Amino acid sequence: MTAPLRSVAHRFARQAALGWTLRITIGLPRRIAEDRRAELVSDLWEQADAAARAGQPQWRLALSVLMRTLRGMPADLAWRAGVLRTAPRTAPAAVAVAPMPLAAPLFDQTNGALVTDDMATPENDDAARLLAIGVAANAMAGGWGGAF
Repeated sequence: MTAPLRSVAHRFARQAALGWTLRITIGLPRRIAEDRRAELVSDLWEQADAAARAGQPQWRLALSVLMRTLRGMPADLAWRAGVLRTAPRTAPAAVAVAPMPLAAPLFDQTNGALVTDDMATPENDDAARLLAIGVAANAMAGGWGGAF
């Protein structure tokens, strides 16, 4: 299966969803945060693939992703609160987030450093993509002495 083509609107919506998930997983135990982010990457890919197979217009897919993100925010916050109450106190994932608009495209212009548009399967390079999210967010927040 190949990854579906993505319009500018769909990439924007996808980055908004990924940005939101990054924000709600900051400070959580590393494994839980990574699992949640990987789950979203897979879910977004599956939704785009299903839309492409059904011939759904890209603008409609983008709207669906944005609406699912917005409608899911209360549940995401409740999930986060539950994790914080029950998770063992361990070192949080080493990621910092710079203050930026929720839906800002994150590093889309870096030839796929965050999440590429030609991702063939959700399993391919998810760990590297999630690492790129952490590195990019830390650099944007002034990590490493503002070297970036």
